[in-house]
Amino acid sequence: MKSANKQLQDTLMNYFLENQVGTILKGPLNQSSKRAVRLFIEKDLPSEGTKYINLLRAFEHKLREHGCQDEYLNLLLSLVQAEQRNDFQSDQWKSMTRKRILSLLLIVHWFEGEAKKFPDFFALWDYIFVDNPLPKRKPKTSKQQKHKKSHNEEEIQNGSTHDLDQYEEEY
Repeated sequence: MKSANKQLQDTLMNYFLENQVGTILKGPLNQSSKRAVRLFIEKDLPSEGTKYINLLRAFEHKLREHGCQDEYLNLLLSLVQAEQRNDFQSDQWKSMTRKRILSLLLIVHWFEGEAKKFPDFFALWDYIFVDNPLPKRKPKTSKQQKHKKSHNEEEIQNGSTHDLDQYEEEY
């Protein structure tokens, strides 16, 4: 199962911005489709930072620039308040729950994002749910790093100090 962070990113990138917010911006940006809206906004994204946060900020900027704030906030509020009619734990229930959580995060980001400069969903989640931080996965060690580490450890055990200084700096 994907982490909650990854699921929220996927929902934002693959559904929400293009399909929901793209509908709001299609007319004001004079674009022929929701996909064209996303491509239009994506072309000017900065290369620093995470793509999904940069894209979110760019969409929010366009919403403000074209006076679509109320329509956007109404969309988010309608998703948060939507009645959950699906069976608990069904795919539809999970999908709607992700949309509701994402909408709540986006409401906070709308009002606090510029001042707080949230770098990712972890920071945004932790800001809202102080007592329930989003679990972070431990970084995976690549095979190459594991091999290098075991090779260095073997050299140390055999009395070689050839890469000892480098080994100590890395580990």
